[in-house]
Amino acid sequence: MPSGKSSGKRPRQLLFSEAIAQPKNMSTQPTLSSPMAMPADLRAVDATDHILQEITAVGRHLEAMDLKISDLSTAYAFIRTDIACCHEKVTDLDQRLTTVEEHADLTFSPPLEFQRVHRIVPLHTATSGWPRPVIASSLCHEQASLVFSTAQTQGPFLLEGHEVRVAADVCRITNEKQKVFLALRPQLRKLDIKFGLFEPAQVYPIADPVGHMSHVEISIWQ
Repeated sequence: MPSGKSSGKRPRQLLFSEAIAQPKNMSTQPTLSSPMAMPADLRAVDATDHILQEITAVGRHLEAMDLKISDLSTAYAFIRTDIACCHEKVTDLDQRLTTVEEHADLTFSPPLEFQRVHRIVPLHTATSGWPRPVIASSLCHEQASLVFSTAQTQGPFLLEGHEVRVAADVCRITNEKQKVFLALRPQLRKLDIKFGLFEPAQVYPIADPVGHMSHVEISIWQ
């Protein structure tokens, strides 16, 4: 063997197939670009997007609820205003009903007209100092309503120069049986009305289309 030359063997070159099969000193941890990590990352992104969508939907629902609350508040304010207006109207009506002039001489235009008038006491009592009750069926419901309302708020008033007292209950009851009318004796005595029932003292109810009674029972002092 000549001197000056290396006695070591020359390393054998790896074949291509061996180089490929030989493991390399590389990290096996997955990276962001690793195919092993992609599915989990995608799931995390999808979950985040879903949460953001839910938050956005909740925000829209809250805005809609705020609008509904605002509408309810506006409607409640209108209702309070309407109640206040109704209270004012009722107060004004009550004042008008209670400020009718005392002993008002009712002047009807046209004059008060009756369909029929029946006495419910004998004629000889007309000059005895007692009131002479008569039952009058009004032709006009508005006139009857005026008589009733005035009688309820005031005492005696004048009708054609005569002092008049209205007893609506007697008017409604005299179209029933005689025994029912006679059962009213104590009440009639308290009203200083002499009682009696004879023909043609039969009262037939005359009602307007609404169903209100249009009879007026008056006691004329003569």
